[in-house]
Amino acid sequence: MDEYCEKYIKIGLATGPAPDHVAVERMVHGAYREAALEPPELVLLLPGGPLSGLLAQRIVGERYSAGIDCRDMDPEEILAEVEQRIHKQAMAATAGLRVGGQCIMERCSRAGCLHALVRERSIELAVRGAGEMDNFAYGAHDAGWLAYYAFYRDVGGVEKCHKLDPLIDLLQVGWWLPYDKAAIVSSRPASQRLDARGNLHNPNGPAVEYADGWAVHAIDGVLVPSWLTRLPEEEIDPAWLGTLTNATIADKFVNKVGIDRICHAMGAKAVDEADVRINAGQIEHYALLMLDVPGHNQRRPYLRMRNASCPEQWHVEGVHPDCKTVAAALEFRNGVKGSPAVLT
Repeated sequence: MDEYCEKYIKIGLATGPAPDHVAVERMVHGAYREAALEPPELVLLLPGGPLSGLLAQRIVGERYSAGIDCRDMDPEEILAEVEQRIHKQAMAATAGLRVGGQCIMERCSRAGCLHALVRERSIELAVRGAGEMDNFAYGAHDAGWLAYYAFYRDVGGVEKCHKLDPLIDLLQVGWWLPYDKAAIVSSRPASQRLDARGNLHNPNGPAVEYADGWAVHAIDGVLVPSWLTRLPEEEIDPAWLGTLTNATIADKFVNKVGIDRICHAMGAKAVDEADVRINAGQIEHYALLMLDVPGHNQRRPYLRMRNASCPEQWHVEGVHPDCKTVAAALEFRNGVKGSPAVLT
């Protein structure tokens, strides 16, 4: 069992291009036949990821609606149009892409950083108002559940599991869209970065990136806005902390920008401090800070604390405006009156 776990974890995390078109077409046709369906007339293999897949799906749909048979569609023409649409949507995205209320073009001094950001933004434009994301099969990212059946097929000798052979073969590709007349297959990520615990992690760029520019950004396994990893620390305004409503993302912001820089920039003033006993009798120091947060007409309270399990990291977490003491802030944060049995 351990051997299969390791094998399929590696498959699920694999990067790089898909096999050649002939091999992919054979896998797709096999999957359709096992589902008692006629194989599609067109199997389109893309070098990019889900963004390319969505755009290709729209192009094929438009041509099919115009009366063009899938057999007569030129894959090279479709690939070229996908590239054109990615570029067009990326350029359109620059007009609305803002970070902390400021246009990203005013913040990014390096063209490469700007280009990457707007390409990521284009996936949002591609799916806005549509439900195409629900139509994907996930290729290599289906490894988790397909590993179960592969184990019983190979080790347990369960013959019925062979019906999933084509889908197990398709673990060599990225996300793909199966339709009646066409199947659109994307490639696996071009790169992927993990921390020592296996979490997606890259504080200075994408944690997952596809050849078409679509990317996923994560720090310590927490999904974060792309600007938090793309921009260097000195180009991030500490005041942007006030725009983050997710406490976990705010933690990653504080760790990157630095607690001292944030407190200085936002005129922090400690109004209460206390030593608090937490797990196993450990004592930690807490402070309630008042910060000048842009967009608010009064100073707002934030609880400053050290990460008990990772002492080199600090948290600054917004609490209810009525909190005047560390005790009140902790009660608000933990949702209980008084000190809980286990304080985190």
